[in-house]
Amino acid sequence: MSGTAWSVTFNGMTQTSSGTSISFMVPNGTYFYQVSNVNGYTTSNSQGLVSVNGNNITVSISYSPIPPAPSKYTVEFVEVGLPSNTTWSVTLNGQTLSTSSSSISFNEVNGVYTYTVGSVSGYVSNSTSGVVSVNGNNIVVTLYFHKATAPPSSPYTAQGIMVGFLFGFLLTIIVMAIALVAGRKRKE
Repeated sequence: MSGTAWSVTFNGMTQTSSGTSISFMVPNGTYFYQVSNVNGYTTSNSQGLVSVNGNNITVSISYSPIPPAPSKYTVEFVEVGLPSNTTWSVTLNGQTLSTSSSSISFNEVNGVYTYTVGSVSGYVSNSTSGVVSVNGNNIVVTLYFHKATAPPSSPYTAQGIMVGFLFGFLLTIIVMAIALVAGRKRKE
C-alpha cells in the first residue's frame, strides 16, 4: 500500500499521508480516532479510543487488500419445442425465473446447483429437475418440450362398464332360461 494516501481523524482534526505514519500532538486525555477508507483495502481497527497519560502512544493500523469478488458464470437454460410466447420457468439455487422467450440465464459462482423446470400446460419436458456443476465455465442446459399425449383410454369407462353389465345380465338370464327349460323336460 506504499504511496497510497490515507488519513486519520483524531480529536476532530484530520491529517493525510502517503507515508507509513501520521502523528498528532495532544495533552493527556482520552481521544476518539477514525481511519479513512482506502479503495480496495479493509482494516479491522478503523476507529477507537486512545488514552494519553504522559507517554507517547502508537496505534498500529493494518490495511489488508480486499479479495476480488468470485467470478460468476452464466448458467443458461434453452427451451426447444414450445410455441412462441409460451411462458416457462426454471428454479436454480432457490431463484425462480420465468420468460416467454427461448432462454433463461442465471449468473453463479463455481459450485454445484440443483434446478427444477416449471410445468407448462399441455407440454412435458425431457428434464423436470437436475444438477449443474459450474467450474470456471459457462453452462448451457437444453430442455426439449413436446406435447403431452392423452393417457390411453381405459376399457373401464362408464360406457364400457354399462355394456359389460348388460352383457353379464343377459348371459345370466339366458343361463337361467336354459336351466328352467331343462328342468321342465326332466319332469315330463
